[in-house]
Amino acid sequence: VTPYAIPQTPSISLVKSLSSVVSGGVAGLLQDTIKYTFTVTNTGNVTLNSVGVTDVKADTVTCGAVTLAPGASTTCTASYTILQGDIDAGGVENTAIAIGTAPVGPAVRDTSDTGTDSTGVTVVNPNGTETADLDGVNGNNNDGNPTNDVTPYAIAPAPSISIVKEGTYVDNLPSGMNAGDGINYVFTVTNTGNVTLSNVTVSDTLPGLSAITPASVAMLAPGASTVFTAGYTIPQDSINAGSVTNQATATGTPPVGPAVNDLSDDNSPLENEPTKVPLTPTAKIDLIKSFSSVVSGGVAGMLQDTIKYTFTVTN
Repeated sequence: VTPYAIPQTPSISLVKSLSSVVSGGVAGLLQDTIKYTFTVTNTGNVTLNSVGVTDVKADTVTCGAVTLAPGASTTCTASYTILQGDIDAGGVENTAIAIGTAPVGPAVRDTSDTGTDSTGVTVVNPNGTETADLDGVNGNNNDGNPTNDVTPYAIAPAPSISIVKEGTYVDNLPSGMNAGDGINYVFTVTNTGNVTLSNVTVSDTLPGLSAITPASVAMLAPGASTVFTAGYTIPQDSINAGSVTNQATATGTPPVGPAVNDLSDDNSPLENEPTKVPLTPTAKIDLIKSFSSVVSGGVAGMLQDTIKYTFTVTN
């Protein structure tokens, strides 16, 4: 026989794309599900068996076929549930790996390229396009190799904070409204954004206010609230004015960007009205009239004598 050897060149390629995002029922993107599709192609000249895809971020990858003839493709699917850490980081991105077994020799594999950009728009020529990744997440698509780009999905951060300041009058002894009575303040701070806030604090410029406790809260998750407290001793001029009125400020630091803050409202996280604690003064005066003495007028008896009185007036 006249032999003619045909070189075997097994090869495989993988493109990972974002298919859709399905709501998880929670406001925003938290717990939403990203649906991925994986297109696996036999780019060699021999049949590949045991074809599969692994993705350390997604759940189990399910493929339509496990045997691929040269030039054939199969579509695989998997899902990933968005976590708060992904939102804090600004998005989700990673690569997958396709593996296939050739008739002879070791298995072949390929690190995925992306078929969609960070907004889910299709990349027309994945192998020839260096698709931008998400800075600060975990990929690096700016490596000069357009065939192994991570598949990004951007999540826009929207940090926000709110504060409600409430004051309760405290009648200290002696009873009745007097200088030295108190006001107990409660500050309720809520993370109204979609990213975790750190170093959450409350500041209040009311003169004479005690230290606000706690001094800070290390972390506050989206939707969560925390409570700060402080005390105030009422001075006489506040009683004369009929109220104590002012506002506090809440501040928190998002994972990226400048700190966010909010001026307090008296009863709603959506408004910024000062907190007014009314002080209704008790107007009262006491008068005591006392006999002091009798001074002689010089006439026999008491005629024309003078009675001296004292009057003691007390507020």
